[in-house]
Amino acid sequence: MENSDILIIQEFQYLYKKDLIEEGLKQLGYSFFYYDKILEERTLRYGVLIASKLKCLPIEKPQNILKYSWRNWNEILIPDYNLKILGIDVPLAETTDMNGNRKNNRREKKLFLEELNKKFIEYKHSNTPSLILGDFNLHEQAVFKEYLEEFKVYLTEITTKEATHRNRKFDYIFGNSQLVNKIQKKSKSMWTEYSDHAYLFVKVNI
Repeated sequence: MENSDILIIQEFQYLYKKDLIEEGLKQLGYSFFYYDKILEERTLRYGVLIASKLKCLPIEKPQNILKYSWRNWNEILIPDYNLKILGIDVPLAETTDMNGNRKNNRREKKLFLEELNKKFIEYKHSNTPSLILGDFNLHEQAVFKEYLEEFKVYLTEITTKEATHRNRKFDYIFGNSQLVNKIQKKSKSMWTEYSDHAYLFVKVNI
């Protein structure tokens, strides 16, 4: 795997914090970790983790998404390079709890996508090189799939077309024009034994 300066894991399970962060990423030189610590006690929950070897400043989360969804949205500024990165994991429209009961999350997903759309527009008009990446949970059969085409109007998709989860593409990286012009290398989807999602790599000359 690539030895990236910045690593975004869109489905970080709090149960493995010690194994992944304390005994893993810190040993590899990562010193900045951004995730929602308030959910640590809910060890079966997932959230977006950003790990970096560079100095980072967290950016305030949008107030219009459900507070529970904050774990799915982490945005940072890397001041030394004037670079913005938003890591996301779009909520599913329907989930099942541990007892097999289904929960309708369409409102939660809609609110999240509306705020994400605003961020795409913001990044499009920004002079700061900016990336949005993660698990969009949007495909040809997904609820609110139309947002994906709208996102592509505002920012450039950097990733290739291969599937990233089973036989579908769930994971994307988008960049604004200031960022895309600085890309040196991008990878196809690459699979490992550690996740059911393929990982994506982009090298940016900033």
